[in-house]
Amino acid sequence: MKKTNNIILGAIMVMAITAQTSNAKTLLGTNHVRGAFGMVKFGDNFSDDVLGYGYGFEGAVNIAVHSNIDLNITGSYLTADGDTAGVNIDTTTLSGGASLLYHFSPRETVNPFISAGVGAVRSELEIAGSEEHETDTGLNAGAGIEIEASENILCRIRGDYINIDNEDDIAFTASAGYWFTARFMGEAGLSYSLDSEDIVANLGLVFSM
Repeated sequence: MKKTNNIILGAIMVMAITAQTSNAKTLLGTNHVRGAFGMVKFGDNFSDDVLGYGYGFEGAVNIAVHSNIDLNITGSYLTADGDTAGVNIDTTTLSGGASLLYHFSPRETVNPFISAGVGAVRSELEIAGSEEHETDTGLNAGAGIEIEASENILCRIRGDYINIDNEDDIAFTASAGYWFTARFMGEAGLSYSLDSEDIVANLGLVFSM
């Protein structure tokens, strides 16, 4: 079950990273909050056969600490369940983390950025009524580019290196957002992890303060 735990932990870290992908041109360097619903398609053969999909919620608070630097604080919850050979398996995961994001061209239409962060993940695995608990720490570092396609549309592509409990992975994320008003933006994001082959999809709403 150690491998299964690492795959689930990787998925929740990708969800947390995706939570940082909602910064539009008018958001980088500003304070804003985000909430989203996420779905994970597990890529590992065992996790895919037993759990299939995971579902969760996530939130993020972005604080502008400098004209080029943002502090992004995230929290996520993920749950999945299934059975194998008649044995029920349930898992839940809570995570929290913080990242610093440096953007090179504030307020520009094309804005490249880099980021680095740390986090902690608390997982609970229940098999046939027997529970296992595990807490792991992780880190991530990434880079990407943000493009304001129009006054209302934001696009972003990024890649991230993720390490959880000495397990490495690389995740690629693409997102698009649409400004409904001057303060509210709806968004959709999709991530793929190379090692675990997890696919994470998110639908969210951003409120700019």
